[in-house]
Amino acid sequence: MSVAEQGARGAGSRSRSRPTATVALAIAGVAAIANAADFLLLDFFGPLILLPLALGTFAGVGLVIALRRPDHAVGWLFLVAGAFYALTLTLDAYSWRALVVPGGSLPGGEVAAWLTSFLWLPALGSTLVAIVLFPDGRAPSPRWRPVIGLLVVALSVTVVTAAFAPTPLVLPVAFTEGPGAMDASKIPNPFALQGTAGEALLAISPVTQGLAVPIFVVVMAAVVVRFRGSSGIERQQLKWFAFASSVAIAALALSFSLPPGLVADVAWGAGILSFGLVPVGAGIAILRYRLYDIDVVINRTLVYGAVVAVLAAVYVGLVVGLQAVLSGITGGQTLPVALSTLAIAALFGPVRARVRSVVDRRFYRSRYDTQRTVEALSARLRDEVEVEAVGSALVRAAGESVQPATAGLWLRRRGS
Repeated sequence: MSVAEQGARGAGSRSRSRPTATVALAIAGVAAIANAADFLLLDFFGPLILLPLALGTFAGVGLVIALRRPDHAVGWLFLVAGAFYALTLTLDAYSWRALVVPGGSLPGGEVAAWLTSFLWLPALGSTLVAIVLFPDGRAPSPRWRPVIGLLVVALSVTVVTAAFAPTPLVLPVAFTEGPGAMDASKIPNPFALQGTAGEALLAISPVTQGLAVPIFVVVMAAVVVRFRGSSGIERQQLKWFAFASSVAIAALALSFSLPPGLVADVAWGAGILSFGLVPVGAGIAILRYRLYDIDVVINRTLVYGAVVAVLAAVYVGLVVGLQAVLSGITGGQTLPVALSTLAIAALFGPVRARVRSVVDRRFYRSRYDTQRTVEALSARLRDEVEVEAVGSALVRAAGESVQPATAGLWLRRRGS
């Protein structure tokens, strides 16, 4: 190929990438404008303004992937999902300000409520399809392509049903009302189809509502199938996604299991923010940025999470026990806390070492076995003086630790 042909091909690829970048930036701009508008509606969101910020990571990560890997489907799906998530929340708050707040005078409240009723479905659908296609942007196998096609068709029918079925629209309730708050206020669907078409959508609606569980089962099955057949780089990519998802699920589950109060609210906020880690973990995996650090991240999370849980339980037990013993002594309220704090400070090092040993033995067996082999070799070399014995011990330790195809030791004699 001549230099002129190479230059022409490079110019052609750049010209093709410009519209791609423009589309990606436009979609991300919609999400950014919607997130900025949410700060004008803080009386609707309250502290849960964290939710649109966390969901905004979908658009941010999707933009980065779309610009760097424009042929990767997951980046575009994340980008579209982030834009629809942002629009849904902003329009929800707008319709509340227009239709629910007394004296609301904003125009287009009914249209905003109508859009809110179904825009979250493309957002969720894009996220689910992205999970199925993660991490390479392709189906787990050719047999999964018809399944993905059926998934897209089912989600599309659900969107049409939610948008045009002659069912009333439920008006939103402000996040500041607290979790679980519901309002029975409804308005007619301004764009509902009438006649035979409307009746058909009403008949389909219960079927589409019942598709939620099967769709989630299909998505999880695709993830399991891909993980079981993965190895090497793909296995590390899936670990990043699984780790980020597990953190979000664990934080939200903890918030639901705690009694109402400050701790539960903090856990809820952490769960919402950690949900934004899901696209971040996926982006790291797709772009392969520090890909193999995931093993270290998981190890540290398991170790320090278990250490915090153990020390918290010990602290609570010591405080309660010492307060019962020292209740009749002056300072019986502060002294147990001080003694318990000192005990926890002294226990931190031993508990961390013990937990790390347990985690390595249970989840990182190869690392644990390597460490034990090196420790045994060190103990043997302290008492060994014969060169042949030392050489055989080194070769055996290297074979057990690194597991090479072959292993040997060459010793240079003095004077040779």
